[in-house]
Amino acid sequence: MSISSIFRGVNSGTTASGIANSVANSAATTATNAAMGSSTLATESSGIAGAESTIQNSVSEQEGMNNAITAAMNALNFNMAENQVIKKAGDNAKSLTQ
Repeated sequence: MSISSIFRGVNSGTTASGIANSVANSAATTATNAAMGSSTLATESSGIAGAESTIQNSVSEQEGMNNAITAAMNALNFNMAENQVIKKAGDNAKSLTQ
C-alpha cells in the first residue's frame, strides 16, 4: 500500500478559518435578526448548532488524517524492518561464501 493511496480520500477542507467563518456568520446573522426584531434565541440556537456541526466535521476529518498518518508510519516502519532483515540475510550469505 503506497502512502499516496493512504492519503487519497482524506478531506482537509474544513480548517480553523472555516470554523471561524461559520461562527462569525452565525454571529452576524444573529445581530441582523436582533436589529430587525426577530427572536434571537432561535437564531442563536441554530447558529450554535451550525458551528457544532462544523466543529464535529473537523474532528472527524482530523481523526481520519491521524489514522492515515498512523497507517503510513506503520507501513514505513515495516519496510525499514524488512530492509534490515534482508541486509542481515545478505551479510550472513556473504560471510558463508568467504
